[in-house]
Amino acid sequence: MTDLLVGHAERLSEEQVAIFDGVITRLLPVIGREARAELARRLAPLDKAPSGTVRSLAHDEIAIARPVLVHSL
Repeated sequence: MTDLLVGHAERLSEEQVAIFDGVITRLLPVIGREARAELARRLAPLDKAPSGTVRSLAHDEIAIARPVLVHSL
């Protein structure tokens, strides 16, 4: 799912990004640390990253939050 989002982010509408955001946000509590870290690394540089997901990742442990926080500057 992340591949689909990252590969097509610039062409997705705000509504489509919001759908991804809802799904990923619901999955975050059940995915492992490494998967959350990879997700943070891949979403951090996106201009159209799903905001709820990015916000959740930014509040995760520092190893996961770091890429999101660095790209938010």
